[in-house]
Amino acid sequence: MESIESICKVHTLKVYQARETVDPSYDFFARFTYHTKDHRLTPDQIRVFCMCNMPVNPDHLMICCDTCREWFHPGCVSMSEDMVRRVTAWNCPECANSVRA
Repeated sequence: MESIESICKVHTLKVYQARETVDPSYDFFARFTYHTKDHRLTPDQIRVFCMCNMPVNPDHLMICCDTCREWFHPGCVSMSEDMVRRVTAWNCPECANSVRA
């Protein structure tokens, strides 16, 4: 568990992803916006990816299946980040099994 113990900048996810450089000790992102007037968060849902059903983290590498177009974390599909950076075409395990059948 970590905590923030100094001044930091919390960006919307969209702004965070658009930044050219990110300082990991100063720049953070929030997926949700809290509306104090009516006590609600937006968006009320976020899309999840991979077999682990987690949302995208712009700080972590992912790989896209060329067939189903879904995104996966390298570790969830038994790949290293180096392998992901070198691959030119890739199918997720489910699509790869469909092709073999």
